[in-house]
Amino acid sequence: MKIILITFILTLSAVLPCFAYIIPNAKYPSEDVILAQVIADSSYGIIPGGAADCTEGLKTAIRDCEEMGGGTVFLPAGEYLVTGPVCIPSTVVLRGDWTDPLNNKKDRDPGTVIIAKPAPKALGRSPYDGALFIVEASAGLMGLTFWYPEQNSAAPVAFGPTVCVKPEDDDYVTTNVYRPKKIVSCATLKDLTLINSYRGINAEYSHELCQLETIRVCGLDYGIKMSNSTDVGYSADIFISPDVWLRAGKYSCPDPVSLKYYCRENTEALVLGWLDDETLSDIRINGCNLGIHFLDQGFWGLFYDVEVTDTHTAVLCENLNTWAGAVMSRGVLSGDDYAVKCDSVTGVLKLCGFTLKGKTEGKRLRINDAPVTETLTPRTHFRPEPRLFEPDLKSADKTHTDISGPLQRSLDEAASAGGGIVALPPGIFSLYKPITVPEGVLLTGSSCIFMKDTTDFCGGTVILSYVTDGYSVALKKNAGVNGMRFFCPCFDSVTALGHIEAGSPETGTCCIKGLSDGVYVTNSVVTAAFTGIDFRGCDRHYIKKVFGVCYLSMIAAGGKNGSIEGVLANMHFSQRHCLNQFFDPAKADPERNWYMLGNHIRDLNLRPHCTTVRIEDADREQILNLFMYSPCHLIDTKNSTGTYINVSSDFMYGYQLLFDRSRVRVVNSLRSCGGSVSVTDSDVRITNRIAISNMTELDYDSTKSPVDSYRYTDKIPLCDCETLDGTSLVSLTDDNQYVTEGSHAWLRTGCNKDDNYLVSVRFPDTDISSVWPEGRLHISIYVNDYHNIIWGGQIQLCSGGKQHEQMLCWSLPVFLLNKGWNEVYLPFDSAVPAGAPFEPDHANFITMYSYFGENYDNVFAIDNIFACK
Repeated sequence: MKIILITFILTLSAVLPCFAYIIPNAKYPSEDVILAQVIADSSYGIIPGGAADCTEGLKTAIRDCEEMGGGTVFLPAGEYLVTGPVCIPSTVVLRGDWTDPLNNKKDRDPGTVIIAKPAPKALGRSPYDGALFIVEASAGLMGLTFWYPEQNSAAPVAFGPTVCVKPEDDDYVTTNVYRPKKIVSCATLKDLTLINSYRGINAEYSHELCQLETIRVCGLDYGIKMSNSTDVGYSADIFISPDVWLRAGKYSCPDPVSLKYYCRENTEALVLGWLDDETLSDIRINGCNLGIHFLDQGFWGLFYDVEVTDTHTAVLCENLNTWAGAVMSRGVLSGDDYAVKCDSVTGVLKLCGFTLKGKTEGKRLRINDAPVTETLTPRTHFRPEPRLFEPDLKSADKTHTDISGPLQRSLDEAASAGGGIVALPPGIFSLYKPITVPEGVLLTGSSCIFMKDTTDFCGGTVILSYVTDGYSVALKKNAGVNGMRFFCPCFDSVTALGHIEAGSPETGTCCIKGLSDGVYVTNSVVTAAFTGIDFRGCDRHYIKKVFGVCYLSMIAAGGKNGSIEGVLANMHFSQRHCLNQFFDPAKADPERNWYMLGNHIRDLNLRPHCTTVRIEDADREQILNLFMYSPCHLIDTKNSTGTYINVSSDFMYGYQLLFDRSRVRVVNSLRSCGGSVSVTDSDVRITNRIAISNMTELDYDSTKSPVDSYRYTDKIPLCDCETLDGTSLVSLTDDNQYVTEGSHAWLRTGCNKDDNYLVSVRFPDTDISSVWPEGRLHISIYVNDYHNIIWGGQIQLCSGGKQHEQMLCWSLPVFLLNKGWNEVYLPFDSAVPAGAPFEPDHANFITMYSYFGENYDNVFAIDNIFACK
């Protein structure tokens, strides 16, 4: 084992303890080479064997790692008694030696085992009560197995959660007074086995970007409970079952009969509250009372490859998001009582490609019998040789010192040795010249997980790139980047827009460029580049857990057998950072307030110009779990084949999916606005689509005529728009340009910030029972440019005689609008009811809102309103 010592001084000039990267001797193989800064061993009083209490020793080891600037605390294979609570602070990952119990023999040693004996504590309203481990923002737990020796399957002990995700500025741990805050945090939980938790993993209070991957849980009360998340969390490869305890070797349950009975009658496996665009894949649940439980808190998101068996109820849905809902594709749902019980009164739960065993029930449930045969081929990245190399950075202030020279020398040294790992310590570094990572070399930062800047936090390894020509980092064959955050200060949104409008050469630059096959980027952030990662022409490229926001494209990729997984782009990465103070004033303006440029970045940069992912000349490309807030387009595919699963977007300007000369299968798409798909000479199928105001949107097949066109035989007029009586904020016009039926239409021009509703009108009681509830509401809508409708709007049909009473609500379907006249059909069964039940025998009031952007020249006309079937 080769140990390289790296000493440094933080940009803030705080002298830290000696920093050392260590490659520990792990018992079991891992996808990556484990790099640790601290080995949690007997020097900290951490004694394996399960007799000595290791809690304080772990806390000390974690604190030492935090004081070094962050990194990984490695806990070797063995048994360690922990009484908790242990807090994992930002920048730190506690990592053990782990082997997957699902792939091993029953009696195999599981590696690093936490013997959990938390002090008895009454469970209160805080999720932290009795928690064993508490994970803060940009922190993680990996490679650990948890076992409670005092747990009893016949009479379970109500221990608190094994793991809790902590809101970023919540001070409960230090004060023991629970005061949840609104500032959100991200955490990574990976490769964990919870053998016999009472409550497993809790991410119930404000957080975002929570990453759960390869989790095995037997939870007696619940397995995993998540709520209150902003966009977006990713969960993959989750197994929840009493089998985790039944097959735990020497830790196996001594009373299998009582365990099976208790879990079957009591356990809720996966409990989900309000989660924003959440994406989940490869979910396996069995032997529980309730498989997936959607609380009455407004979940919306996407599921792919779900198997829930041996339950009383496989899926219970109390309620979903008001304007959208959830899509689930491919798998098995089996329950003695219910396969699916959907009590939701808002949103829609859409199932496709499932084998259902048990009753199904619910007005907001849609079952699509179309088969879902699309699967993903397991892919991974090149694993470098476990050799460490140290850039000669000395102890100078790194902020305005160009590290390209010493960094390149270290990379070349690794190449000369036959490959290896060049590891940068925590800190903020500047790059003024491009660097090239040679074949078989990994350039890594201090963290093995994704970390996120906020307005007052910047830990881990950050590169400020002042390269404005070509690329910042190039990757040769089987070369990669991990655990880095790149920020390009030269291109603030105002400067970037000027380059885009002028067609400047800078717009052709990228942050990370692939030069050959097998290139990869993992656990990293790229912000404020024109293109973040360019892997076009690179076979076997691999991108996983990459975040940030770029002006033209987050990712461009091509070649054979490429993989893109767990990618999120959001303008908030350019807003929520505290790096301005470290900018080189000769290259970038440290006084520019990026936070106040948020709307500029969104409305003038991203929505008109940014395509999140560009796929060109790719063969068998795989995309899993992709999201962006406020792009122009989400994915633009040219001359390629592939499979895309769980793609979602919010506040989009153009089309979610563009295809040109391509053959692609898409499973699960979700969007809040923008068009669904544009196809040129392509074979494209999209299964299980959902959109705000079009929750019952049908599947798409480019080889067939449009399947969502609507033809009606029964028409019931509601408002003929021939009079202004009772209307608000519109004019009456007989201009033929704005009239589709009769002699007049309602017309509005300009923007009114204070009064946002377009039409509010009482009309005579009208019985639409003959078209209810299978029919639709029709409205003819004219817009001069639908892009002007920045925030969309809302349509309400009421039966209570006035606004907001006994109403059905739809979001104004911006994604259906084109310039000029539009025929809009809104399904009654896709509307969201509000207040007292809508009574179809006397519809009598309609309201339309539109939220225009400021300083836009808006023209909006409405005509020909009727119900039809």
